Amino acid sequence: MFNYDEGSDNHKEHPDPFLFTDSKIMAGEGKAVVCAVGANTLLARSRTPGDLKIEEQQTDLEKKLEKTAKQISKYAMLATFISVASHLVFLIVIIMFSDRSLFSNNTLLSILNICIIAVVLMIVAIPEGLPLAVSIAMALSISRLKEDEILIKNLESVQSCAMLHDICIGKTGTMTKGRMNVALYQIGDTMQTYKHERDTFPDAFMTKFELPQQMKQWVRDCILYNTDVHIETNEKEFTYEPQGQALEVGLIKFLLDNEEDIQHSFIQRNANCSILASLPFDQQLKRKTVIRRVEGQPDVVRIYVKGAPEWVIPLCNQTFDSQMNLKDFEEQEQQNILTHTVSNEMAASGLKVLSYAFKEISLESFNSLMNSKHVESEEFRQEIESELIYIATFGLEDPLRDDIGTAVQMIRFGHKQTSSDTIESYQVNIRMITGDHIETAREVAFRTGIINEEEKFEDGVVISSQKFREMMGEVSQIYDPISGDNRIEFLEGRKRFDEMKKKVKVIARCTSEDKFIFVCGIKQKGGLVGMTGDSISDAEALKKADVGFCMGSGCDVAKDNSDLVILDNDFVSIHRSIRWGRAIFDNVRKFLQF
Repeated sequence: MFNYDEGSDNHKEHPDPFLFTDSKIMAGEGKAVVCAVGANTLLARSRTPGDLKIEEQQTDLEKKLEKTAKQISKYAMLATFISVASHLVFLIVIIMFSDRSLFSNNTLLSILNICIIAVVLMIVAIPEGLPLAVSIAMALSISRLKEDEILIKNLESVQSCAMLHDICIGKTGTMTKGRMNVALYQIGDTMQTYKHERDTFPDAFMTKFELPQQMKQWVRDCILYNTDVHIETNEKEFTYEPQGQALEVGLIKFLLDNEEDIQHSFIQRNANCSILASLPFDQQLKRKTVIRRVEGQPDVVRIYVKGAPEWVIPLCNQTFDSQMNLKDFEEQEQQNILTHTVSNEMAASGLKVLSYAFKEISLESFNSLMNSKHVESEEFRQEIESELIYIATFGLEDPLRDDIGTAVQMIRFGHKQTSSDTIESYQVNIRMITGDHIETAREVAFRTGIINEEEKFEDGVVISSQKFREMMGEVSQIYDPISGDNRIEFLEGRKRFDEMKKKVKVIARCTSEDKFIFVCGIKQKGGLVGMTGDSISDAEALKKADVGFCMGSGCDVAKDNSDLVILDNDFVSIHRSIRWGRAIFDNVRKFLQF
């Protein structure tokens, strides 16, 4: 696909291709050849025995217990000194005002008794059973967490759960079930939205008199030719089922509901419309692009683009009318769709929104572009994703998890909310950090109880990623080579971040970098922060957080960087982990009081 020429520019365009141990594939797909393993790897050859030593860090519970033990020791020594001194004074008074000799047997026995009292006080005061009490409390909580379908990867995280100040949660797959289905869709230049009810057939897409057949074909191609979904056979029901990312699966289900032969379509696609290039989903640009050959047209390539409507629609300059005629896609029409259809109808109803567009260019133009620009360069992407033809926007419904509102209240308040609760009684601050549309995030946060009616439209409570960056100011990421840790530095002072943190509860259209910055900001302030996630983009923030929660349905990269894995995908399990973490502290406190 690429011609690699020797020369000084080759490394700049095509950097070091070698992967090292623990390298994470963040996006895309490819093949790799194993060159060396074990002691023959570059990492093994460069390490010394001293590098294998791991410095153990104390948990917050251990720090508090150590502080308590030191205080007990000080008071024990003081009590021992006072007791010995008072007994000695009393003994001296007796010797001075009685006939008892200084070296008599009674005097020596009294001195021995004073020494015994001093030793006993020191032994009794030191809580020698404290380590055992902590071990028993930990074992009890861990066994209960196991029963609650929570896999513990880091024992220290159980103690940290009890002291969390903030929990940053995602939406898809965490607060929702991750089973998406198309609820509304809009096609072409029309402002009309169609409902897709899976239990009621036929819908507007299926009936021939409602939409032109060619328009349906374009919608079908855009969905099928820009997806990583694969089809597997359900052996129990003898049906084909799509497997893959939840959003893409929901769109394939939309075609299945409309009697599309998906298995045959995929076979035809793979045989006749091979991929020439692919631009994976970009978190900054919020879109994904696939370039394929066109069946029956060997001199033409077709570019399929999908992504967030506010990022895809502005790239379009044409669309189809109801008669399948190409027409100019004016800026006013784009704004009407973005405002009325996307924001007011779809996102405000809590739907996840996605737009599709495409364009065709000659194979000769594509080859010329490939030879002149690198496929991952910004210039290549600008050329490929310009002057698109807008096709459709879909709104997908992702049902909330059962009892999610109760779980949120239990985490925030430590109990189910009552009318007497005030903001001062909050136990843990819950903040939603999601890549969804801001109106979708606002509606879901309101339904789940993260924000109330007054906060729903209050300035600074629900913000976008762009607003988050503006309020926070410039930051720089610093890598510590000694500890191997990443941290951030607020170039304009952290006062702006602290003011923003007091109010913000929802950040929409955020990137993995936004999540990492927010977690770092809270930690550097001195608070303990938890982070939930299930995707590759969450890995860095999960690792940085004091406690990383990963759903059992999450990817392996997210699980590797988390501390607790919630096997049953139940958001309520986060409350259970906090409750059993606090049980450790309660049991230790009772032991000390006893």
